[in-house]
Amino acid sequence: MNPRRYKETSVAGAETGVPLTPELIGEFIASIRGKGYVQGTVDRYQASLEQLYHSLSGEKRIGRGTLAACREQMLADGYAARTANLRISAANSLLSYLGLREYQLTDQIKPGDENIPEISRGEYHRLLRTARNTGNSSPAQPSTTKITVQSGTAPTSATRTFSRSWGIRVATVLRA
Repeated sequence: MNPRRYKETSVAGAETGVPLTPELIGEFIASIRGKGYVQGTVDRYQASLEQLYHSLSGEKRIGRGTLAACREQMLADGYAARTANLRISAANSLLSYLGLREYQLTDQIKPGDENIPEISRGEYHRLLRTARNTGNSSPAQPSTTKITVQSGTAPTSATRTFSRSWGIRVATVLRA
């Protein structure tokens, strides 16, 4: 587990919540592993739940308001909004597994510029058409096309590698 963790959180209302234990985390992780979750997701959920466990003070209970307080503490500690959302998502999944949806935090923070898509779906299709139209004589030889697109308010310069035989493969995306 990452040694960096947010500070202990004590929340009014958590005293009536469900106690979070290492055994409960292990049971939940075994459950999602048994459902065929991808190993990366299982690892992320486990790390997030262990971090949540270590951040809770006292009896380590999750109740109404606990996840909101934890999220606020993560943001205060410098975590990105996306990271906080991912960690809360793991806790929400555990609470759903326990049938305790009333303790979930359902609203996510909208990240600032960190989560703006580089290109829209329409721009992606135009990019793909352009690559196909500029293709070379040999489908086995990928061609590289540099195209500047406008997405939202920030222009992006996208370099993509295309291959006719395999469709599209993203090589790099650079923000201008």
